[in-house]
Amino acid sequence: MSHRSWIYLTLAIVGFALPNIFFLWYVQSNAWHLDFDAATAALFGNRLVFAFVADLLVASLVFFVWMFREARKLAISHAWIFVLLTCFFGLSFAYPFFLFIRQRRRDATRRISSDRSG
Repeated sequence: MSHRSWIYLTLAIVGFALPNIFFLWYVQSNAWHLDFDAATAALFGNRLVFAFVADLLVASLVFFVWMFREARKLAISHAWIFVLLTCFFGLSFAYPFFLFIRQRRRDATRRISSDRSG
């Protein structure tokens, strides 16, 4: 695996772990019960938090557009899985994980083309 692949994989692990630590703290503070009404009220409770939520939604949309284009270009199948990963685990996990998969595909393509020319 290339150095860049390791970086992307490390960022994906951090992007999975860090937000989920805070999510677990939130759920634990509510006696291990996820109150969707309270969570929604917290997400849209004031304009500052809503600004962060809106930014995250726009960034996710941009990621989806770019990701599907890249997946088609590099023949990465099942790209829709990254939409699910974003929805369930967050952009901070799904984006670097896609970059990891993309980099592995690019490295494999380079290896195959150098084997054919060498």
